Amino acid sequence: MILLEVNPNAQKTRIDFALTEQFFGIKTVGVAKILQRGKRLFYRHSGKEIGIHRVYNRVIFDELIQKNATYNFHFRDELEVEWVGHPNWFFKISKFILPLLHNQYSPECFYLSDLTRYPKDLHNYVLKPLFSFAGSGVQIDISESILDSIKNRTDYILQQKVDYAPFLKTPGKPASAEVRMIYFWNDKLRLMTNHVRVSKGQMMGVDFNKRQKWVGSTIGYHSLF
Repeated sequence: MILLEVNPNAQKTRIDFALTEQFFGIKTVGVAKILQRGKRLFYRHSGKEIGIHRVYNRVIFDELIQKNATYNFHFRDELEVEWVGHPNWFFKISKFILPLLHNQYSPECFYLSDLTRYPKDLHNYVLKPLFSFAGSGVQIDISESILDSIKNRTDYILQQKVDYAPFLKTPGKPASAEVRMIYFWNDKLRLMTNHVRVSKGQMMGVDFNKRQKWVGSTIGYHSLF
């Protein structure tokens, strides 16, 4: 089994890759080092070709395009490997589905190309590129002139802001949190645990919390009822 990434040594989470290899023996391999022989995948290690049977897939396809990554196999091929998770999942669950969700738990969201007029309270909305990751390209403070200047309007969504309350007490200023639910998807979806992201910046993520303390990620425990 390997952990597959675009450029592992340049990722902010490379310390997690190192610990995954140390604790579980799962080798981290960049996409450029994968070799395809028929339906099988291999990578080179110490001058030998090692067969790959299972892939812990960390590849974000937007990053493949943005970094113009080169690789020697095809994600779309019928390969003799087990994917965790499968490349197709990335296209099933992404920002593209947000405007299609309509319920009390989903912030109001629109494809920018569908709007003939903007919401009157634009200060309560955020502009997001459809095909981006880690908060890149997100504009929090927007105006009608900014929206009018966008030419490729099919590549953007306009989403109602969610205000994160700074409720977590820390030795410095309070922090806000975002709880992500972690599911296993086999024959059906199973909620297994959660991932709590802690921030003191305008948004969640490493890029918005530089030089901050008591931020990052943790796990949230709660009583069952």
